[in-house]
Amino acid sequence: MHRTVPGVNVFVSKGTIYAYDRKTRRRLTPPLTLYSPEWFAALHEIRSRPNTARAWRELVRAYRASPRYVMDIAPRTRADYDGVFRWLEPCKAVPLDRWTRRFVLELRDKAQLQKGRRFANYVMSVLSVVFAFATDRGLADSNPAEKIKRVLRPKSHPRPNRRWTPEEWDAVTAAASPHLLAPILLAGLLGYRQGEAITAPRESWDRKRNVLTRRSAKSGKLGSGLIAANA
Repeated sequence: MHRTVPGVNVFVSKGTIYAYDRKTRRRLTPPLTLYSPEWFAALHEIRSRPNTARAWRELVRAYRASPRYVMDIAPRTRADYDGVFRWLEPCKAVPLDRWTRRFVLELRDKAQLQKGRRFANYVMSVLSVVFAFATDRGLADSNPAEKIKRVLRPKSHPRPNRRWTPEEWDAVTAAASPHLLAPILLAGLLGYRQGEAITAPRESWDRKRNVLTRRSAKSGKLGSGLIAANA
């Protein structure tokens, strides 16, 4: 016979019955049999102890204090992460047991509606990174953003950064002023990102050895390469 207990939600997931207390948002998991004496004892125990469940803000705080965030990622990447953390600010007090796959999918859809496909996918990337960090350190039980599909670009939308045709390249490089030509050539010939091409210092080019030293704006790593004699 079906029973109900005030303040308790019961649901079935993949054939297993779960229940959680709505007030404390704590879950009663198997192997306890639903409504058994042991189950009621567990319910009484979770209702009587202080609610110290972790929330999203604890994960963000721990990640921001880690060497990975402070030392291993570039300032530009940290700034991008901080933009996502600001957007997720309304979720700071949401307990981790509410961060389900469905909850994360709803966040992805909300981000897409508000700020577009690319931002929505970046939110998924940041969530996955932070939850992976947290699960490795015992701060979270699982990663709800893991394996969630990214929002694909509609096939009807043209690519925003298509490759230039040879005619377009010749026209732009012929018309560009010297201060614009340099970053255009760095990007078009050597694959520099926009920020790297604009901020590349003069001393990165060793005229004697004809070698250009490049620091990645994304990873912060140094690299170098020869410049063609006629470049």
